[in-house]
Amino acid sequence: MSNPDLPVRENRELSRYEAEVDGLVAIVDINRVPGKIVVSHTEVPKPLEGRGIASAMYKALLSAARAEGELVIPVCPVFAVYLQRHPETHDLIDPGFRRSLGLPPCSEGFESESRA
Repeated sequence: MSNPDLPVRENRELSRYEAEVDGLVAIVDINRVPGKIVVSHTEVPKPLEGRGIASAMYKALLSAARAEGELVIPVCPVFAVYLQRHPETHDLIDPGFRRSLGLPPCSEGFESESRA
């Protein structure tokens, strides 16, 4: 299930993306380094599972990364699976982490072409 209308915000003070639903807060912990976003942990409270909340937070994070010209580093296994299932996001994956997701290395010029 997807939830495109879910309000997701980046909380830079706490280094995370957040979505509040029914008084509960789901989070995606991140660490920003120059030109990259390390995604380290996803937590969705049990009563909110299966409602597309993690996907909505990932979409917001990836949209921001694309807009800022940043790459993502998938440390969180749930985020890694999301990336594997969404080929439209593959150009945002740091080349050093593609192999860990079972993806081929970027071809010569691929990264710069996809960011044009």
